[in-house]
Amino acid sequence: MENQSIELELYDGWTPDPRRVSVCIERIKGSIYIRPENTGDKTSMDGEGWPILLEYYQGSLRLVVWSDINNEEPTHNICLDGALNSKRKIVEADTSK
Repeated sequence: MENQSIELELYDGWTPDPRRVSVCIERIKGSIYIRPENTGDKTSMDGEGWPILLEYYQGSLRLVVWSDINNEEPTHNICLDGALNSKRKIVEADTSK
């Protein structure tokens, strides 16, 4: 996958007005980097940073987010192991009623 720009139309649940947002997605060394328009990270020039990263880290899929452009360290590291289909708990319906 080469550097790819995708035009998305996102909706705010509180207003009827859509907002078009351009998102740049790039695969670098097996990881997925995501930059919504007008966002970035502390150490990159405007329009060049990646505030969202999806990667495998130590055998687990994780989402890394830099939600504060003034902070060099990520603000969120979310391990997605708990979202695996294999982790789903099947709850059987109570038929005793």
